[in-house]
Amino acid sequence: MIQKITSKNTSINIKKLPASTKKINWEIFKDTTVLDFGCGKAGYLLQDYLSNYNIEVIGYDPYHQFPSYNKQALLRNDYSLIICNNVLNVLTDDILPLVRQQIIDKRRECKCDLVIQIYEGNKSGIGKQTGKDQYQRNEITKEYWTNFYDTKEQYFVPMYLYKGLIVSKKGIIL
Repeated sequence: MIQKITSKNTSINIKKLPASTKKINWEIFKDTTVLDFGCGKAGYLLQDYLSNYNIEVIGYDPYHQFPSYNKQALLRNDYSLIICNNVLNVLTDDILPLVRQQIIDKRRECKCDLVIQIYEGNKSGIGKQTGKDQYQRNEITKEYWTNFYDTKEQYFVPMYLYKGLIVSKKGIIL
């Protein structure tokens, strides 16, 4: 799954945790494993932060992790939570449905909770290249929330908006 504009260079936040980090009750996930789907260049920040809760964070990112590491991350099915921060909003129309289905498949396989954070950009709804190998969809969070249809199981994944996040829960999460 490679898009024309990979958005590899969109991973620019290497000193600051994603905003979703402060919106999740991490106590619920104590002593579990979390998949950071699209962890970017700074996946270690979440790992460091969640070490206080004895939570193992496994990062997956096609551009910022070794292929063998990504393969192992996707083979695991013991995640209690999949977190996806600022990923879907940098994908072009040709790749977005594929990545969305990949997230749905992993959630179904793990029977876990899912939290998605979207950076809305200028909220115009007009996607555009924002720099060398950078792309931004500029869509509001609600545009993503309504499009989670599981093509394999033929149903809309139950999701809701919570504190600006898209949430799908199998257990009690927030």
